[in-house]
Amino acid sequence: MAAFVRRIFRTQPNRVHVRSLVITEKHVRLVHFDRAGPQITPPIDIHLHPDTFVRLLAGLTSISERTLGLDDSIQWTIMDGRKGQGTLTATDSNGERKTYPILEHLPIPRDRMFGRGTTCWRVQDPDTSEELVDSDSSDDEILRATGRVFTSPLQFLCALCDAIAGHRRLVDDDLRVLHRDISQNNILLGRDDVPEGERGVVIDFDLAFRVTEEQPVITAGNHIQHDYLDDLESFFYVLVYIFLVFRPDGSLASGKGEGPAMVYKWTAECPEAAASGKRGLFGYGDDAETACEVVEKYWGPVCFALFEQFRRWVKRVTREKFTLLLHRKHRREGVPSLATLHAQRDEHYAEVLKVFDHAIDAVRAAAVAHPPVATPTAPSIGTALLHQNPSLNLADLPASAISASLRKSTLLQYLISPDRRSLHAHPRLLRLPRPVDPLASSSAGWKAPMNTLTRHSPMPGAL
Repeated sequence: MAAFVRRIFRTQPNRVHVRSLVITEKHVRLVHFDRAGPQITPPIDIHLHPDTFVRLLAGLTSISERTLGLDDSIQWTIMDGRKGQGTLTATDSNGERKTYPILEHLPIPRDRMFGRGTTCWRVQDPDTSEELVDSDSSDDEILRATGRVFTSPLQFLCALCDAIAGHRRLVDDDLRVLHRDISQNNILLGRDDVPEGERGVVIDFDLAFRVTEEQPVITAGNHIQHDYLDDLESFFYVLVYIFLVFRPDGSLASGKGEGPAMVYKWTAECPEAAASGKRGLFGYGDDAETACEVVEKYWGPVCFALFEQFRRWVKRVTREKFTLLLHRKHRREGVPSLATLHAQRDEHYAEVLKVFDHAIDAVRAAAVAHPPVATPTAPSIGTALLHQNPSLNLADLPASAISASLRKSTLLQYLISPDRRSLHAHPRLLRLPRPVDPLASSSAGWKAPMNTLTRHSPMPGAL
């Protein structure tokens, strides 16, 4: 039964729970599956309690979508017995309920049925046509962010930097909110046109904790106080995860590569084994050396410097925290409390953000020093015809002879002057059936000077 339920959750992203019956000739048992795990009732004698049996059957055939286990804020138009256009009703920025057309479901990879079950949808504002993202874990509000994967180191670093800056505002004295679930799946890219500070968005506050006078702290499973330093450490693991699992253009690294193999250790069922896999990043063994080699090889010297500086910062601060906790455990007199470390909160965030700012400035400087250049490719049929007959108008060519690359970039590549800094004043540019934007043409094939990145993975946890 679990295999079928897993398939239901996978194919129905608006599914909240699944219920079913196990029936024998004498007994019935109700089985309930949700993201917290399965539950099953004791055997119920259907001959002694026929009314209960009938109520169970009636409940499982209810016309109420919520009773059946579906999120009824999402509705679908049925066409010829199949789902068509969908809509999502949520709270807009003014606090009012609004219905948005669904553009697509943004899958969040997960390797098991149980867990957070966070679901994201890309929707469109019916009034402004603006594309937005809704997360079922973001307090039922629409986020002005995208569900896209990053396509360059600069885009990724800016998003992660702004996510950390946003986290800093959360823990300030006026909000005092601790997220407690920073991961690669809980950071979204901002839109391309947003200002600094909105390029990365933190979502999914299901595990968030708000400090109050009655409950000033929250502890993890090992009774150790959970604080903002743990979330900052999780941001480091997000950075490492992306560096090891993706390439700078957003493509996935080979699943058999050293980077993904190292990250796979973090998914161990045993908490100690998973922690050991992460601790290897801070030592001087094979894992630390391999991580350094992978980051420098594929992401370049700037990202490697960021990795090294952030790693040293995490190592130093976690050692300070561990020392204070160890002294407190042994009740040693005259040892400062964690409050002395937390008093440096502003300095801690400033140090981390400064490292990111330097990396971002360096990536931008490299892009200016080495602007992207389109790489000539083998001429298409249309390009060959054009060179054989310079007076030929592209509009006269059959559609089959004009490739998309010819319309968008190949023609420009062949008309670029040898120094690659200017275009010849060629009449062909004025006779294209559709206008060509030289900037768009060259950027379409751009590769960052030090490679590029991507996001995707079945990895849970501290991204």
